[in-house]
Amino acid sequence: MNSIISLLLTVALFTHTYAKDVKVSDLTLTQIHLDSFFQTVEGSGTFIVLHDASNKLLIHNPGRARKLFIPASTFKIPNSLIALETGTVKDETFTLSRDTTLAPTKPFWPHSWKRGQTMRTAFQNSVYWYYQEIARRIGSE
Repeated sequence: MNSIISLLLTVALFTHTYAKDVKVSDLTLTQIHLDSFFQTVEGSGTFIVLHDASNKLLIHNPGRARKLFIPASTFKIPNSLIALETGTVKDETFTLSRDTTLAPTKPFWPHSWKRGQTMRTAFQNSVYWYYQEIARRIGSE
């Protein structure tokens, strides 16, 4: 797990993100091997990054990269950062009460999901209704 976090931090430090229209046909696809970063994790993973200067799309596990998956808990990481950056959420103590109309209790929910959450507890417990509400408040822009 630490190796994956190190990889993500390294990429974050040495890249910047901005909107750019890129045609896939203009890209050079390059397979990279990051097996050592994924060996400690159960299951398999994929990693994709656009090297803007060379128009190279670097891909680890291209077969898996072609499959569609729900973001699951990975959604909470960028969602948290965007919420903090936009001021939608002030800090990790930002509290939301669950709206039972928007987030009715599901049979599989752990007890911790059924009550109000701070960003800290929602992150720790992967409370998806909290992050769905944060995304609604951030909006599409």
